[in-house]
Amino acid sequence: METVKRLFREWFTGKGNESFEIMRALTALCVLVMLVYIGVHLVLNKTFDPLASAGGLGALLFGGGAATAIKDGTKIGGTTTGEDG
Repeated sequence: METVKRLFREWFTGKGNESFEIMRALTALCVLVMLVYIGVHLVLNKTFDPLASAGGLGALLFGGGAATAIKDGTKIGGTTTGEDG
């Protein structure tokens, strides 16, 4: 159980694993919703367009990752951080 807590803490917190980041949680939620949508679509329609589904899921992952990377690379004042932080 401790491993699961640590895993979620590392997924949804910032660089120092101290502050919760809403963008990471929203990205995970969007991916989960997209996967449920694909599953429901398969059950109801019995068809699957992997190109459209992969494109949508890829866009969600790219957008969430890019937003998190931009946020992690800047401080509140707008200056970029170095290796020392």
